[in-house]
Amino acid sequence: MRLMAFHRVEVLAEPLLTPPLPDVLYLFLGEIGPAVGFLCPCGCKTWTYLRIKEGACGPDREWGYSFHDGKLSLTPSVLDRRCKSHFFIRENRVEWC
Repeated sequence: MRLMAFHRVEVLAEPLLTPPLPDVLYLFLGEIGPAVGFLCPCGCKTWTYLRIKEGACGPDREWGYSFHDGKLSLTPSVLDRRCKSHFFIRENRVEWC
């Protein structure tokens, strides 16, 4: 079943030591970051890990992000070639393409 929204964002300074939850966005801001990780919202359980840069996307395959009031947005869209999912994450919501 496709996920329509991530329920929360967990901000971490260290690597994830427990199995990821399917409805959580993990925002890494410590030595391993900045990055965001999540299980693919299509339900395939593929772990997705993206390098991010605050504001607009960068030239080095980084996604731009904003994080306000517990809501995370990424730009541009995410295309997972493994399961062929294509979506935006806007304020924790999954917008399918």
